[in-house]
Amino acid sequence: DFLPVGSGVTQASGVVTLVVRVDTPLPDGTLLTNAALITDTEDVTDTGEVTTPVSGEHTITLLKDVTPSVASPGDVLTYTLTWQVFGTEPAPDVTISDTLPAHTTFITATRPVIRWGNRLIWPLGDRTPGDSGFVTFTVQVDWDVPSGTVIYNAALITDTSDVTDTGETSTTILSPVLALDKRLIRYNHDDDVITFSIVITNVGPVVVDVVPLFDDYDHRFLRFAHATPYTPNLVITYSGWLSWTDLTEPPPHGFGHDLSPGERLVITTVFEVVGDITRTTNIAITDGDDDDEEIINIPTAVQLRYLRVLEQEDGLLIAWGTFLEYAYGYEIYRAQQATWDALSAQRIAFQPGVSGIEGADYVYLDTDVTPMSRYWYWLVALGDGGPRTRYGPVSALFTGRPLHYLYLPLVLRSR
Repeated sequence: DFLPVGSGVTQASGVVTLVVRVDTPLPDGTLLTNAALITDTEDVTDTGEVTTPVSGEHTITLLKDVTPSVASPGDVLTYTLTWQVFGTEPAPDVTISDTLPAHTTFITATRPVIRWGNRLIWPLGDRTPGDSGFVTFTVQVDWDVPSGTVIYNAALITDTSDVTDTGETSTTILSPVLALDKRLIRYNHDDDVITFSIVITNVGPVVVDVVPLFDDYDHRFLRFAHATPYTPNLVITYSGWLSWTDLTEPPPHGFGHDLSPGERLVITTVFEVVGDITRTTNIAITDGDDDDEEIINIPTAVQLRYLRVLEQEDGLLIAWGTFLEYAYGYEIYRAQQATWDALSAQRIAFQPGVSGIEGADYVYLDTDVTPMSRYWYWLVALGDGGPRTRYGPVSALFTGRPLHYLYLPLVLRSR
C-alpha cells in the first residue's frame, strides 16, 4: 500500500523464514520460545515473539529370562533382566525391582543393587531413548522343593513419570530319579571269587550331573579285589567300604559326562572270599544329583538261617533253612576232610529251591555212608543267571550203631 501522492512516505512489507530442528529427546511439555527484533538506523524497533510447546513421549521395556528353564532341587538359577528406552523424551530416574522367587535362596546380583528384604532394586538413573542394558541375579533352588513345582518370578521397570513395564518367567522343578540294581552274577567255585554287577539308570526326566556311589560289604567274609570300568576313589578294607565320589567325573573314577534320562552305567565289583559265608549282605547306595535317592539293598543269593548235619539210623541227615532266598536250587557236596577241595568234594545231591522272600526249610538224607566215618558237607546255592554261593562245612560222625532206646522197669519198694 502507498500513502497519498505528495506525502513523501511509502508503506512496505515482506516475509523472512527461519527453520530449526527441535533437539531430541526433550521432556514432554517443554516450551520453545523464539523472539525476533526489527530495527533501523534511526533506532526504530519492534519485536515479535512466539512460544511452541513440545509434545514428547517415551517407553521403557523389560525382558526377563531364566537359565535353566527346567531345574532340580539344589540347582542354581540365573535370571537376566534386559531393558531398553524408546521415544522422543528422556526416561527420568529409572529403576528395576524384582522380588526373589519362592523356594530359593539368594546368591548374588549385578551391582550396584539395593537389597531390601526379599526385594532387589537396581537404580539406573535418567536414561535417554536408545539406552539399553541388563542386570542379572542368581539364586539356588531349595533342596526340599517337591518335584513338579513351578517357580514363577516377575520384575518391574519404572520411572518417575509412571512409565512402566514388566518381565516374567518361570522354572519347572523336576527331581532326578535314579534306579539302582545290584546282583550277584558269578561265584568262581574254584578260586572263591564273587562278582557283583551294579547298574545305575537315570529313570527321571532330567539330566543328573552328580552321581556318587557307595558300596558296603561284609569285610569278615569278603575282600575287595577290583572294580571295572571305574575304580573307586576310596577303599576302606577294615570296615568294608567302597566310595565313588562322582561317577560323572573323568576316568578312571567315572565315565566323564552327565547321566541323561534313560542312560545307564554298569560297574562290576569283584571280591575274594576270605571266610565261610553263612549270612552276608552287600549293599550299594547312590545319592542322585546331591539329593537323597532311593536306597536299594541287594543281598547275596541266599541268607541262611541254619545249616547242620544229624546222625540217623540209616545215614546222615543234612538240614538247612533260609531267611530269604533267590536260588532255584541247592547242590550238596561231601568230602572226608574239612578243607574245601574242588577235586575231592563230591556232589551227592541236588535239591530244588522254593525261592521265596519268607525262606524255607530243607532236608536231605545221605545213606551212602560208612560206619565210624566222619563226613564234611557243603551247601551250594544256585542263583538265577548262574551265580553260586557256597556255605559250610558242617560235619558229623556216622557210627552205624542202631539208635534204640532201652526202657528199664522202675521198682518201688515200700517199708
